[in-house]
Amino acid sequence: MWSASDANVFLQKNAKTLFYPHPLPLWIHIVFGILIALVFLAVGVYLGHKRYLNPKIDDAFDHLDKVISN
Repeated sequence: MWSASDANVFLQKNAKTLFYPHPLPLWIHIVFGILIALVFLAVGVYLGHKRYLNPKIDDAFDHLDKVISN
């Protein structure tokens, strides 16, 4: 078991090895994050259109609107 002071000394000696900076710049992380979000958005829009652009569903909503408005 280590004491708190032993852990503190260990971390001070090895901090650069343990917590090295990431080799990629921050802007690359941001660009890839945006690209991944856009891919998920595109897939979601495609699947949503495939699922919900259905004439039967449109007819059902039209019928529901008529029932509600009466």
